[in-house]
Amino acid sequence: KKELKQASTIYIMGHKFSDLDSVGSAFGLYFALRDRYDVKMGVNKQQTLARPLVDFLRFSDKECQIFDYEEIAHEVDEDALLIVVDTHRPIIMDYAELYDRIEKVIIIDHHRKADDFVDRTVARYMKSSCSSACEIVTLIIRLLGVDKLAPVAANALLAGIMLDTKSFVMNTSPTTFRAAAFLR
Repeated sequence: KKELKQASTIYIMGHKFSDLDSVGSAFGLYFALRDRYDVKMGVNKQQTLARPLVDFLRFSDKECQIFDYEEIAHEVDEDALLIVVDTHRPIIMDYAELYDRIEKVIIIDHHRKADDFVDRTVARYMKSSCSSACEIVTLIIRLLGVDKLAPVAANALLAGIMLDTKSFVMNTSPTTFRAAAFLR
């Protein structure tokens, strides 16, 4: 929480060719933080595989600030914080340029640690036992004290969990079902 409070702006992004888990976890976190902090969510709209979800989020939530890197490149300062979801490898980050420019980075990921992982972080939430980044973000949202999410945010997070568990058939645990129950 200290890093969040000290940041001038919090940027949230996922991986290249973003899927429902990447976009869903980014939006869930964005939604949970935006009332307390200056937060922006990055999605490469030309390359996303979750275009219907991105369009749904923009239509359903008029306040949603989804940026392309070119739109915010001029405003990034030394007090910015970057939260990267659903990857911990700089080579596959949606906007590696943003990662290169921001010193304070938080990683939220459910993949096993790779050799080329992000080495300069202020915090790392990596749990390969979780089904998805959306599951981890749901747990974090609850730790932040958010008791209720808007349906658009809950649906985005649930979509990511559904994708990565193949509709609750693979990679599930009791924690996965507790996260889904909270989102429901």
